[in-house]
Amino acid sequence: MLVTADLDEPVNPTLRLAARLAEADGGTVRPLVVITPAGENPTREQLEHAEQAIGALGLEAHIEVRHDDSELAGMAHTARSLGSSLVLVNATGASWLPATNSPSADLLESCTSPVAFVRPDAVTADRVVLLLSTHHAARPGPAARLAVDLAVRLASSGLETVVVAGGTVATELLSPLAGHPVARSDWASWLDGGVRPEDLVVVPRGRNGAAADRAARRAEAVGA
Repeated sequence: MLVTADLDEPVNPTLRLAARLAEADGGTVRPLVVITPAGENPTREQLEHAEQAIGALGLEAHIEVRHDDSELAGMAHTARSLGSSLVLVNATGASWLPATNSPSADLLESCTSPVAFVRPDAVTADRVVLLLSTHHAARPGPAARLAVDLAVRLASSGLETVVVAGGTVATELLSPLAGHPVARSDWASWLDGGVRPEDLVVVPRGRNGAAADRAARRAEAVGA
């Protein structure tokens, strides 16, 4: 897994999520710092401080430092060169969702690895909620299958897991989701009363971007 590293706050929710996944399935976490043309190289002291904090989580503490035209371009290029199974990105700014022609959308287009955005002010999670729209549940594409895989990996780390599907779940998704309760409900209705600040909400985007963005905004509004 490739994770954006913040040298000022090395142990952030994104890194904690990566550590949880790595502990569950034995994966490797590679923190990344991208230096843009206008940026400065980190000092040895900064890297050592960050690596000590990261190592305290039980992770390999080596920080990957790359130079590129932009941070997101650096993430995409590094993910490709390392063959990363997942890229976890610190979601920043009020408009962090990948709208058309935004830097986040460009990352999704150019990155060959699955990308997950993690809000920086997320609290410690104790439950994972997988939201599947009627379309994603019945006719799952790459985004839905990757979301299911991520939710199952999170579940294996010890989190309680709830699946909310807007319709009948396709057979190919039932096997990996075996043992996890599936609630048949409209996203909006369930989110109004079911989501909690302690939830880690997994929303596949794919071609159903507008609906996924609305669901993410509702979850964000309660602090999930």
